[in-house]
Amino acid sequence: MRIFHPREQFLKTTASKILWCVVYLIFFKLAVQDVSGVLRKFLLTKSEPSGHLLNFTESAAVLGYRAEEHTVVTDDGYVLTVFRIPKGKNCRGGVRQPPVLIMHGLLLSSDSWLDSGPHAGLGYLVSDECCDFWSSNVAATTPGSI
Repeated sequence: MRIFHPREQFLKTTASKILWCVVYLIFFKLAVQDVSGVLRKFLLTKSEPSGHLLNFTESAAVLGYRAEEHTVVTDDGYVLTVFRIPKGKNCRGGVRQPPVLIMHGLLLSSDSWLDSGPHAGLGYLVSDECCDFWSSNVAATTPGSI
């Protein structure tokens, strides 16, 4: 039977507590980020009776960014929606090359790159760095269809 020294036991419990605190902080940050994105979308809804949520181009326009929406048909017949922010509103130079294309993950859409707002949303940050930002919705998302 091994007997732990009090200092060794203290370090083990302290390290464990620190680890769990870090895990909780990361989880809390992610949860708050998701909730803030959803709240922002609900707070910026149009005044239509249907309660229409803003799409990618509308969300960008509300915050002063020029966004474009393009439709692409793949060789196998999928219709994809591709969004573009050609230049951020805080970009003071020419547009850098090559363009930046970012795809979303499972169960998300290209709107997720804007949900955190202009100070944390990757779409805004990349375009403000004078990059030509593109994001596509895959066929399984709401705007895409077969």
